[in-house]
Amino acid sequence: MDFSLEKFTNTAESLKKILCSFAELAGFEEKNFMKEFFQGDGFNRLVLASGGVPRDFLSLFATHLNQSSGNEKKQLGKDAVRDLAISYHSKKKDDLKKDSDKNEVESITRLFEKIKNFIIEEKGRNCFLIKRNQESLYPNIHKQILRLADFRLIHRVSSAISHPAQPGESFDAYIIDLGAYAYIRKMKGKVEEVELVDTSRAGKDTLRTSPVFDLGDTT
Repeated sequence: MDFSLEKFTNTAESLKKILCSFAELAGFEEKNFMKEFFQGDGFNRLVLASGGVPRDFLSLFATHLNQSSGNEKKQLGKDAVRDLAISYHSKKKDDLKKDSDKNEVESITRLFEKIKNFIIEEKGRNCFLIKRNQESLYPNIHKQILRLADFRLIHRVSSAISHPAQPGESFDAYIIDLGAYAYIRKMKGKVEEVELVDTSRAGKDTLRTSPVFDLGDTT
């Protein structure tokens, strides 16, 4: 069963319960386990890197444990998650190549690179909006957007939201996979990330003012 980043707090809590249930089998109490194996914002970053998918979440954590074998420092922090996300992003691209035909791989990869260049290189953000009425105007492109989401290269984080500069329009919000830009070691000042854990009005406004990706520019 997969969860969604659209309700980040609920998803994080569900993934925590799953992880702690395994930890309990290994003899850990929840409080001690979280304190021993995570530091700072490491847990929330791991949720983000997984896209809310339990399989990916557990695989990323297991990879960290294997890499930490024999190392006293087992705590998972933001830097460690960044490195895990980069490696796992490559695996997602390999999955796309294995599970799609050649033409589809080429077209989806081109679309992903356009999104990445637009949102990361041009706008310095990790979140973008797609106008909902374009979904029917450009069905083939929208189908590719959904395929990118299927392969967890982008993640939908909100549906049917408004944009202050375009009243009356409705948008879906996506973030690009953390592994696609995790090579930028210092995000601050280079990439502004939407804080999905922030449910305040300021946090929602940051999401609503994300750049709009025009599907018409991809044709």
